[in-house]
Amino acid sequence: MLSDEFVINYHITEKCNYACRHCYAKWKIDNNQEIHRDMTQVEILLNRLYDFFSKRSKRLRLNLAGGEPLLCKHIGQIIELANSIGFRVSLISNGSPLTEKFIRSHAKQLSMLGLSIDSLQPSRLKKIGRLSKCHQYLSAQHWFELIKLLRDSNEALLIKINTVVCQFNYDEYLGDFIDQITPDKWKIFRVLPLDNNSVRISNEAFSLFLDNHKQVTTPCYIENNEDMTESYIMVDPIGRFYQNSSVHNGGYTYSQRITEVGIEQAFNQINFNLDKYHNRYILRRQSHEC
Repeated sequence: MLSDEFVINYHITEKCNYACRHCYAKWKIDNNQEIHRDMTQVEILLNRLYDFFSKRSKRLRLNLAGGEPLLCKHIGQIIELANSIGFRVSLISNGSPLTEKFIRSHAKQLSMLGLSIDSLQPSRLKKIGRLSKCHQYLSAQHWFELIKLLRDSNEALLIKINTVVCQFNYDEYLGDFIDQITPDKWKIFRVLPLDNNSVRISNEAFSLFLDNHKQVTTPCYIENNEDMTESYIMVDPIGRFYQNSSVHNGGYTYSQRITEVGIEQAFNQINFNLDKYHNRYILRRQSHEC
């Protein structure tokens, strides 16, 4: 198992300031168990991940996700620690907690920043749950200003936009906005319903979204549900490998905790398909030009 780069997705916390109906960050754990509260445990976990996967890849990227990872008190320390260990570091955020202070302090320590943008329309954002408890949402103008600040703070920073296509946005056109903010990558996911069938979409609805955006010039990467199964290396907030499963009704399978049983034993307890992993990084301009 040798790869040019492995991306390890460390989901730091389940906590989030949004309540998206399609959210997959549901591990049914007590937040007090999340190991980000103890930086000693985080350091043990990250060192074990690096030692194990660095033997299997030329480069390693630690992708910090959630929930919303910027709600983690020690997020700055975790970014700095991961860099010092040898990881390239990326982060996925809904954008709302991204402050100028954080960007000025940490943008240069990131190789990529993923921003989750599913809609630009308040009525759709409300249906999805992509707004705060005070019903605040991020406007297109806010996104423009935020991305400019990020690029001003780190010219080498890659910007990725993640869009989950679901029941409430499959017929929305985002193409002009995407091309105007010029991200390095636009990743389009078909909603993975897990326990919430209300956001599920048909093959026709997903195809409609892709067809409507076939003239977008930004590089597109498309992931259907099958593409997401057993193709990610993921660690949950309490330090277990976990995997999307086609066996457990679209739910998750888990390993034991890496810090308790060791990384090799834990990794062997989940399924990981290297070919499917590599296929996710292929630019998708085959059946749908996007």
